Amino acid sequence: MTITDAHRPDGGRPPDPGTVGHEPAEPDLARLFGELREETRILIGHELELAKAELDEAKGHLITGLAGYVAAGVLAVFAVVLLSIAAAWGIAEVLPIWAAFLSVGGAWALLGAVAASVGRSALRRFDPVPRRTIQTLKEDARWVRTLTS
Repeated sequence: MTITDAHRPDGGRPPDPGTVGHEPAEPDLARLFGELREETRILIGHELELAKAELDEAKGHLITGLAGYVAAGVLAVFAVVLLSIAAAWGIAEVLPIWAAFLSVGGAWALLGAVAASVGRSALRRFDPVPRRTIQTLKEDARWVRTLTS
């Protein structure tokens, strides 16, 4: 059986020569931009979900690492105290006990003073302003102005 013009969905009318093979350009362009906007929204949503998942994973590693360092710090304090007592008792074999504990305490005080001096020196050099970043942002702004003028 052949399809005659009377059986065609358009009722047998001849096609408009301007629309043969494609639809008008404007609705196509609008539809494409709409699809692009929707796809971009979906992509950004997926990227945000990925970033959140990565941050959650990183947060877990950070918490585990910090807990390990805190535990190590507490155990190190106990070790220093016990080793200091042992050192003082060992020195007490040669010196009076008060002098042995005084010498071990003095050594720790000296080490503490050196550490404080290093820390103070480092804090004097500390600058919370990200000067290099500010400079590169200024350079980027100048570059954009030259492009737009």
